[in-house]
Amino acid sequence: LNNVIFPLNLEDLYLQGNQIRELEGVSFPQNLHKLNLNNNQIQNLNNVIFPLNLEDLYLQDNQLDWLDDVSFPQNLHNLNLNNNPIRTLNNVIFPLNLEYLCIKNIEFFDLNYHYLERLRFNHPNLIIEY
Repeated sequence: LNNVIFPLNLEDLYLQGNQIRELEGVSFPQNLHKLNLNNNQIQNLNNVIFPLNLEDLYLQDNQLDWLDDVSFPQNLHNLNLNNNPIRTLNNVIFPLNLEYLCIKNIEFFDLNYHYLERLRFNHPNLIIEY
């Protein structure tokens, strides 16, 4: 995807099921509101710069094994991380506007009930599905 030039006015992008392995260096259009990357082979989100206007991000059924130091865009409302082998979630910055976080079928090695409670405390309108 590094060499793909997306239309500047693109608001929704559906790339599910394309066996995408990495996103580093991809230049997403800044007007993008919805990005569906379900059912790919993405292993990490290192150095991924998500568009500032992104509201919905779908990363279900990938190979994400850690999300350390990931910063999601501040306008993000919905984040789906279902069915990923995520091991750690260190220093992840979830936006205050986040309304829905789906983390079903994830075996966090370092995630515990207290982490989820802190997340809920810091994001009072957040619904976490796990």
